[in-house]
Amino acid sequence: MITFLKTAAVIAAMVAIIPLAVWAGSGNWRHAAHALKQYLIAMGVLVVPVVVLAAITSLPW
Repeated sequence: MITFLKTAAVIAAMVAIIPLAVWAGSGNWRHAAHALKQYLIAMGVLVVPVVVLAAITSLPW
């Protein structure tokens, strides 16, 4: 359970970097929220196909 909490904390910290950096640069939370949305969409486009392919290749095992 502790490993899951550590992993979740690290992922949350890595995702929080994007809106905090944009907020620091622009001073506007709306820009930070928009940047976070765009970042999560881009990461989804990159990660989802890899996860699907990994699931397909490990399915026969």
